[in-house]
Formats: sequence, structure tokens, C-alpha cells
Amino acid sequence: MIIQVRGFSVLGPSDIVSVRCPACKRQGTFNSFGSVNDIAIGNQAPPIIMGQRMCPNPECQAHLFFVCKGGKVLISYPPELIDFDPVNLPPPWSRHFKRRLAATRTGVSLLVQLWCGRRSRKCAAIAKLLETI
Repeated sequence: MIIQVRGFSVLGPSDIVSVRCPACKRQGTFNSFGSVNDIAIGNQAPPIIMGQRMCPNPECQAHLFFVCKGGKVLISYPPELIDFDPVNLPPPWSRHFKRRLAATRTGVSLLVQLWCGRRSRKCAAIAKLLETI
């Protein structure tokens, strides 16, 4: 995601960031780093907010960059991945799917395309719908 900065303001930690931790895989409301401020981009309403948070799990405390708008997380790094259980897949397939899931924002669109075939209009429509969820 590329965000053009045509003006910004510095905020105290503002938005609540609730995501699944990419490290420990637990859902949580991520904490701010105390005095580390968020940045509001542009003068649109609602503004795009960028900042940093920490996993609330005391055993994890992984670092997370985020971009959100209107309280919804648009993107985070490391990315939040969908759950994937490789139990009945051969190891090469499992590695391939894990890489592909990590390469996409949610992994859903690409996974649907891989399972249904790239030329299917119905699968393209399903993938597009799933990206909006």
C-alpha cells in the first residue's frame, strides 16, 4: 500500500487496533508504546492513521506497524494471516500455500483462485467479494 503524504499531523496514540497477532496468533487489542505518537495523513475525514503497537500477550509483545481509516485496519506489518492447517497436504504444497498466503494481504483471494482455477469468472467474483470482507 502506497500512501501519498500531502500534509500530516502528529497525534497521541489514538485508534484502537484489534487484530490477530502475526507472531503468537492470538486476537487482541494492541497497546500503544506510551509516548510514541500516531500520524494522521492529509485533511480528509476520517483521516488515515499510521502508527505502531505492541501485542497485549505478555509472553509475546510483538511489534506491529498499522495503517487504519475510520477505525478499520487497512494494512499491518507483519501482516495478519488467515489460519491455515496443512495437516493433510504434502510438505511441498504446504510450504507453497504458506508462502502464497504470506504474500497477499489476507490470502483469501489467491487461495480461491488456486483452488478454482484462474480462468473461472465465478471464482474471480468470489475472490473479489472475499477481499471486501
